[in-house]
Order: sequence, then structure tokens, then C-alpha cells
Amino acid sequence: MSRFTSASLMLVMFSISHVFAGHEFKPIATFSINSGTIYSSVYDLGFLPATASPIGEGKVSKNIFTSYNSQTGETIATWIDKDTNFPYFSIFDETNWGVSQAMFTEAFQAYSEVYTTYNPSTNVTVATFSNTEQVPYYSVYNNGIWTEPQVLSQDPSITAYNMIYTAFDPVSGNIVGVFNGNNTNPVLYTVYNGTTWTPPTQIAPDVFVFIDVFISYNPEIKQLVATWASNNFTIFNYGIFDGTNWTVNEIENIYIGENIWTSYDYSLQKLIATYSSANIPMFSIFENNMFGTQQNINNISSVESNVNCSYDPNSKKTIAVWRNNSVGFPTVSVFDGLTWSNEEYFDDEVPTRSVFTTVYQEGGALNPPLNLSAIQFKNNFGLFFEIVTELNWVLSDSEGVSGYNVVANGVKIGSVGASETKYQAHNQTQGASVVYEVIPFDTDGNEGTAATVVVN
Repeated sequence: MSRFTSASLMLVMFSISHVFAGHEFKPIATFSINSGTIYSSVYDLGFLPATASPIGEGKVSKNIFTSYNSQTGETIATWIDKDTNFPYFSIFDETNWGVSQAMFTEAFQAYSEVYTTYNPSTNVTVATFSNTEQVPYYSVYNNGIWTEPQVLSQDPSITAYNMIYTAFDPVSGNIVGVFNGNNTNPVLYTVYNGTTWTPPTQIAPDVFVFIDVFISYNPEIKQLVATWASNNFTIFNYGIFDGTNWTVNEIENIYIGENIWTSYDYSLQKLIATYSSANIPMFSIFENNMFGTQQNINNISSVESNVNCSYDPNSKKTIAVWRNNSVGFPTVSVFDGLTWSNEEYFDDEVPTRSVFTTVYQEGGALNPPLNLSAIQFKNNFGLFFEIVTELNWVLSDSEGVSGYNVVANGVKIGSVGASETKYQAHNQTQGASVVYEVIPFDTDGNEGTAATVVVN
């Protein structure tokens, strides 16, 4: 029996931060019911019943987005207040949500939802949104305070049709934002270096979007990948950003329900896209710099619009979530790299707008080491030689680091002390693709956030 009556789900959104760490990290979902009350549910190899207290007693008008701040160990939820259209936020301290607070001291009415991305290189969270005139704005969260809203672009002609999605690029240390430019629906991007945003620029000539553009980082190719639907939802578009230029591709004759969401599967070491097509949940895998053939996640379920995906570091599997259009319940399926599990409902609750998750760590988190890099060289021994991969990094700025675990393709291969900034992996296979992680740990062995580098 549902605890929430007279509710209907409009959209299920589900995503996990692409940076993950040890086994104590857990996804937490946030959603609202018809009254606008915001609830949360922790995912622990399955969604737990949504019995948590309402988030800060807040009332949401649209969707709730969350992000994890590894510097403070806090999960930040942001939304637009149902009554005032003011941006609000609340902080999750691993057990409870704090009171809902207005992000800004002065009145500011928002048009789009507030999306946030954490930048570990500067230890700040950046929020992007638009005002009622659809002018793009941003704000920076540091030491418990949001800066007052600032115009993202100095060009008054720049507007944002809906969401301004952002992603952190660990190669450059910048945050990259993408959005629908509204007037003629161009796909625009902008780069934030911690001080200023570059002028919003079209990704490529004659490239357009129907609703929103999503973006995430692909560790396999060390580049950002943006995805969107165009031509009245009949073309699957994607762009690859190398930090300077975009390469844009498309797959024609694929009907997209609304948006295309992506998440990196660290076990499969591939970027996965999920979406609906003709009301069926679908997915595609990014290989050889392109998205492959679309495949069914579940050809029985009926999807209203979006299918969201994310990587769960506990089960080491990708999770897809959507609204089952037949019964109205939020639905989950798990991908083990070969097949998707049978669909299951989150208890029997029916959120009205969305489910969106981030990853938090019980007991707080240690920040990752910085500037992780890798080089390979040969050790010659006369008649034979070995390939050595040398990892180098800058120490984590967190207190309480006792050492660093080194992981290759999901398997721990060694550990070093807290003051060490180098590790050599011997007898490696030349040309093999290996994902290396360097993960700080404390005196109890609790792991923090991983720094990742890919060697091909």
C-alpha cells in the first residue's frame, strides 16, 4: 500500500556522480510527491523504503538535483521552491537533511531547475540555472555559503531554454556547461575555469537540440561526451570534447523519448547511454569513439519519457531507472555488463516529478590525490625486458590520510604510505588498456575518493 496517495509520476531521473570510491559510498535518491514535499531514499543494493524525513520541509516546483562535496562530506540538494520560485537547498549529513534554506539573501526567481557540479580541484560546488527571462546564471558554494547569482554570459542575447547541465573535466580542472540556446535551439557550451565562463559558443554549425543537452566525463578516452536529441526527437546526437574542439556525430532514425543520459561503467570501462525509444527503455554503449547499436533494456516495460542511468560503486553495476508508464511506479533495472535484470519497483511509491541520486560516504570522505598521471617505460635485462607503468600524483589535501591503495581494472595491486607520491606497476602488457585508481585511506582502512587515469 502506497504511503503517498493521489500522486502521479511525470519523470524519473537517476544519476550518480562519475567519481566514485570505496565500499562505503552509497547513492541517495531524492524525489517529490504531488504536494511538493521532498523525500529521500538510500540505495543499498536496492532502494530502501522512502521513510526518511522530508528534506528540510521543502516544497519543490519541478525537480530536485543533488551533488556530493568530498571536501565537506556533504550531499547538497537544490530545487526551486513551489510557492516563490526561489532557489533553495538542504544539506544531508549522512543521517538527516538539514532545514531548507534560500540559496540567496536577495529575492531571485528562477526559470530552470538548479543543477550543481562539484569541482575537486578547487573544492567548490558550482550551480547553474536561469531566471524567469531565461538568462543563464551561476553561483558558487564554499564554506556553507552561496555567492549571490551572477550572470553567466555578458552577451544579453544568450538565453537558456531549460537546463544548463555541467560536468567536471579532470584533465583541465575546469567545469564545462552545455545548454539549449533557445531562440533557434543551437547547442551551446561554455567553460568555467574557477573565475570566469568563456562566451557561450555553438558546438558546431547547423547543430541543434530539441530539449536539453546532457554531458558527462568518459575516463576511457579522457574527454567529455555530450548527448542530445534533435529533429523532433528522431536523431541521436553526441559530441566529443577534447578540451578545445568538438567532434559531432549522429545516429538517424532513432526516436528519442526526451533526453539521453550517460554514465561511465567502471567495471565494463565503457560509457553507457540510456533513453526511451517508442516508449521502450533502451541503451547504447560507447566504443571506438562512437555509440553502438541501440538495444532493449526491457522490452516489456513502458516508459513515459526518460531513462536515467548511473554506476553503483557497491554492486559495481550500472543501474537504469524510469517511470513505468503502465502502473506509474518508478522502476529499476541493473546491468551486469551482459544483461539487464528484471524490472523492479521502488517499493510502491509514486514520486510526482523525478528521482535523482548522488553518492555520499558514511563517515565522511578523503579527497583524492591530485594531478594523477601515468608513464610507461621498458626495463631492459639483456635477453628480456619488462613494461613498467609509473603513476605519479600530488598528495591529497585531506587530513587523516594514512596511505594510498593502488587499483588496476578494479583489482588492488598495492599500497603506499601517506607521504608517497609514486607507484610502479611491473610486468605490464604493452598496449593493454588499464584503468588505474589511487585511493586514499584512513587509519581504519576507510577509503576516500579515487583519482583515475587510463593507460592504453
